[in-house]
Amino acid sequence: MKDRNLFFLWHRIIPGWADLLGKTWFRLHTSRRTVAVDNIVTALKCSEAEAAGIALRNFVHLARVFLEFPLLPLLNEGNVRYFVSYTGEENFHRAKNLGPGILILTGHFGNWELMAYATPLVMKVSLDIIARPLDNALLNRLTTRIRTRTGNRLIDKNFSFWKMTESLKNGRPVGILLDQKASQREGIYAPFFGRLVLTHRALAILACKTSCPVLPVYNYRKSDGTYTVRALPPLMFEKPTGKAIYEATARFNEIFEKIIQEHPDQWYWIHRRFRYSKPINS
Repeated sequence: MKDRNLFFLWHRIIPGWADLLGKTWFRLHTSRRTVAVDNIVTALKCSEAEAAGIALRNFVHLARVFLEFPLLPLLNEGNVRYFVSYTGEENFHRAKNLGPGILILTGHFGNWELMAYATPLVMKVSLDIIARPLDNALLNRLTTRIRTRTGNRLIDKNFSFWKMTESLKNGRPVGILLDQKASQREGIYAPFFGRLVLTHRALAILACKTSCPVLPVYNYRKSDGTYTVRALPPLMFEKPTGKAIYEATARFNEIFEKIIQEHPDQWYWIHRRFRYSKPINS
């Protein structure tokens, strides 16, 4: 398919379909709609009506992300910069000079699939990304084929810790999406939008033990339908004491808060992030 057809699909066809599918999804999937609205009210302290408006835009946004995914194999070094731009590249280079490897802190913002797919094409560096295999084996094989097409590798989250250490030793940046709820076994309670939420502690432990910098990276969709990937200044943490691990995890959640507030309709609100959360003063 020629690039002009990709432009037409990306900027003309997908937005219309996303609007239709997202609004239909919002109306029919009442349980997810309720989760999203409740999350937005809890996090942003807005009225239920305002939260419903953000949630509706969010459903349309997520529908667009899902529809864009099958088009990712059509991206290449010649056309990728028409769809995604990068800022903060100097922070990536700073991180390379700070430690033996790079830990990338990211989450389900913007089009996280596009960001991962495009990074090897633009930055000339492939990533090892922690991911949970999909429940459907066929769908898992299909998505894995696309996700690894540009040189990235997936690390099963169930066997992730020693594999992450191995990747860092081999000079491969490790990407971790840290914005979803952890289990009691895997997580610690850390502040997030005024509540204590269970947050995965593996990234904080690894950063403290290895002295590798943590590079926060996220992306957002602009009004013209293209995306911007932004790398923030790298973070360094102390030795792995309980206090250091807690403070690092709290810092990660603070970063997520600021990103969500900048683009409130482009986060993954349909996830039960505040399940089992508790007040900070409890």
